Amino acid sequence: MKFFFTILLGILIKSACYAQTEDFGDPQEFRIPADSTAAPTQNGTLETFKTIFEGKPGKAVTYGLIIPAGGQLYNKRYWKAPLVWAADATAIYYFVRNRSLWLGFQEALEIKIEDPTYVYLGISSEESIRQFRNQFQLDTERAGIAIIIIHLASVIEAFTDRHLMEFDTTEDLSIGIQPQIYPFYGSSASIGVTYKF
Repeated sequence: MKFFFTILLGILIKSACYAQTEDFGDPQEFRIPADSTAAPTQNGTLETFKTIFEGKPGKAVTYGLIIPAGGQLYNKRYWKAPLVWAADATAIYYFVRNRSLWLGFQEALEIKIEDPTYVYLGISSEESIRQFRNQFQLDTERAGIAIIIIHLASVIEAFTDRHLMEFDTTEDLSIGIQPQIYPFYGSSASIGVTYKF
């Protein structure tokens, strides 16, 4: 039994050594697959940003950037659109609300500095008005960032979902092993095993 494993190990090592020394041609002639998200340019660099907007996933990104849930509608995932709209509407509501409160406290602070007896919403301390104004300013900025993040997340989701829609999702994922015998090289034969998922 040890003899059998020794021979099998020797054959596999020989095949691996042959595979590593095989000449695959000029590296300058390297080609990127057609379904890749990157394409070579004249100077050899990859323009990944430009190719994001190409093909069906690119259209999903473009529509998603133009209109909220545009990518989801393009992908015909209609049930996702109300989720995106609800998330966008919530973030926009908090942005408008906090911005309005910030403007109110900003104006109240300016009046309070000129008239120390001024009372705004039951608050008579200048320091308290300033603290409320700063807090609502911070909340406004956070809501603005949330709007951007939610919108970009919906665009990324539409882009990824479009790629996944084009994947092969057949249930035949079994492994089929097919032995292959390579021709003689020098004084020894090479044997390899190929498998398909």
